[in-house]
Amino acid sequence: MRAKRFQAATIAEAYEQVRLTLGDDAVIISTRQAVAPGMFGFGKREFVEVVAGIPEVPQSAMPARPLVQDAAAHDIVRGLAERAAARGSGLDIALPQESPYADQPLRALPRLDDEDERDADLAPPFVNSFAGIGRGGPFDVQERAATSRMTAPPPPPVEPAPIVPLPTFAPAASIEPLSAPMHADHELLATLVAGLDDVRALVERMALERAAAAIEGGPAALADVKSRLEDQGVAALVLVPVLDRCAAALAPNASAEATRQTVERRLAATLPQPISLDLAKRPATIFIVGPAGAGKTTAAVRLGMQFAQQGLRVTIAGTDVDRAGAPQQLQAYGAAAGLRIRICYTPGELQALIGEGESDVVIVDAPGHNGTRTDRMAELGAFTQVARDRHLLLTLPATMQADDLLRVTRAYASAKPSGLLLTRCDETETFGGLLSAIAQSRLGVAYTTHDESVGEPARPGDNHALASAVFRGRWPERAPLAVAGKRAG
Repeated sequence: MRAKRFQAATIAEAYEQVRLTLGDDAVIISTRQAVAPGMFGFGKREFVEVVAGIPEVPQSAMPARPLVQDAAAHDIVRGLAERAAARGSGLDIALPQESPYADQPLRALPRLDDEDERDADLAPPFVNSFAGIGRGGPFDVQERAATSRMTAPPPPPVEPAPIVPLPTFAPAASIEPLSAPMHADHELLATLVAGLDDVRALVERMALERAAAAIEGGPAALADVKSRLEDQGVAALVLVPVLDRCAAALAPNASAEATRQTVERRLAATLPQPISLDLAKRPATIFIVGPAGAGKTTAAVRLGMQFAQQGLRVTIAGTDVDRAGAPQQLQAYGAAAGLRIRICYTPGELQALIGEGESDVVIVDAPGHNGTRTDRMAELGAFTQVARDRHLLLTLPATMQADDLLRVTRAYASAKPSGLLLTRCDETETFGGLLSAIAQSRLGVAYTTHDESVGEPARPGDNHALASAVFRGRWPERAPLAVAGKRAG
């Protein structure tokens, strides 16, 4: 393959040079943003560098690709770029002077001369259509510019310059608002996110189509099971491997009940094992975190009552001090349940409570948020650092939508949760999104709650019960079980 290097001010100009020089069969090998230093550090120039080449067999001469979905995905990516261009946000936005990635070098390019001919391990054409995405690509340039504008600290105050009268003034309608650059970046990022959502939806549809083809040779009841799981909101990433395995394991004449039981067992097997909190080290600290309205306070009181019934000294520490009425609500719950309540305004107060030695278990009721607030996550990190033997339970309400469940688990991943606490499992008939979020987060379930009453004990995590709930539309009725936790001997 002959590879050539092209440099231009914008990505569009560089691609146009590739097309005019190498023709429509050219393949983009790499794309990067670069800076050419000027004399004595002045007059530096930013440009886009593209390395492209012509394969030995032109793409126009290649046989037609059997997967039409690849062409559809290519159209989505092309439409993404066209929508960005239509919004007036070109790909030639200059890098900020102080980039947050300044200490991370761009990807190194192979040293290719114009006349060199060498074999390159190229990705398929569909992957080459994403050549501009990633660190150092033009889309990354846009993201860097937007990120630096949104996260950079405000500039220091500057003494106003003297006003000099001008002979003429631009009309007010032609003056661009100061927020226009940031607004354009937000629009571009929103366009990119929308395009990526389109790609994800396409991939999921392709996977489900493949699953439908895979189960054609299996039992007839497997098609009904597939429809049921899709209606329940089970993600394709979880559903497709389960159906593939079940189609291979089941006999063609398997009954509907045998098919359901097999799929139910496979679903349960895809979930991470439930966890059991080790309370042998004293004092153990359990942080109850998660979105607002998930039932964290009620769950904290429930667990406190259950631990107290085991003979453990329990204190519930309330750190949700900003929400109106939150400390008073927690104190009222504690008085009704006979539990010790302490309101901690700072990490130092929590550290002092843990160091008193008067509690075997300290349950921390944290403020509710979806995990995307950097101030709240920093506050949570400060509180967790003062507890040496800590467990962090992420609270997920079963009534939350599937996409929101996945976003919350991803947002709290940086806090390194020990496991999940599922609440309101009696208030919904759809459990597919919950199962998918658990499977994709790889966090085991510690407890589940099924009643509004604080006196109703929480149940230990049960993957088979969750898989059964996906099919039945309700959680299986079982006798309340004792709280799962290891005590010191």
